[in-house]
Amino acid sequence: MELEIYFSNPQEWHRIMFVPEKNEQGDLTSVLSLGQDITRQKQIDHELRESRSLLRELGARREAELEAERKHIAHEIHEELGQLLTTLRLNLSLTCSQLPGEDSPLREKLNDMTRLVDRTIQTVRNIATSLRPAVLNAGIASALEWLTQEFTRHSGIRCKLTLQEGIQLDEERATVVFRLVQESLSNVGRHSGADQVWIRLCHHVTGYYHLTIRDNGSGFDPEAINNHQSFGLIGMQ
Repeated sequence: MELEIYFSNPQEWHRIMFVPEKNEQGDLTSVLSLGQDITRQKQIDHELRESRSLLRELGARREAELEAERKHIAHEIHEELGQLLTTLRLNLSLTCSQLPGEDSPLREKLNDMTRLVDRTIQTVRNIATSLRPAVLNAGIASALEWLTQEFTRHSGIRCKLTLQEGIQLDEERATVVFRLVQESLSNVGRHSGADQVWIRLCHHVTGYYHLTIRDNGSGFDPEAINNHQSFGLIGMQ
């Protein structure tokens, strides 16, 4: 049997190992003690933990700033550019209604311009939604219902969403959950070959929220992932 003991003072760490020595009859004859100064190792471990903690904080702050910028840009696009395009569309319709004749070349030109403005308005809405869906302001339940419906509509993959009744998240946590599900569904659509996805969000009595995302796809070998080129899972972590 070997026994290791660690002790420290505010400045140093030491590891002491005791190894019993026995004779041919199995009787204890002596104890060999070995000592090692592991202060530097402990300092390196502490620095590594601090570095990881700072990296997590930096990543969280970067994501928060990115989300705030998305929200700002989406608002500017939707409110400012959207209103200008809507005003332009109304003026085109008003001008067209005041033109004499039903088949004039000018009326046809205005109709073409109106259709172009309509497509532009829809494009602006799509861009704003891709940056930050307005439905997030209605709560995580509405946001996930919208996200899963859009995913099914675009991918054809069935998506079953189960939400525990009464779940309420603040804006920061709701955004985190939404982005996790969004990235997961994106991976399912691109890589899994699945035709069914199950998403469940529930609240534990311990105070934690539990998010589960499963699919019936092919899966993958995590060891085969090149971490230098694949950042989806790292980003979700």
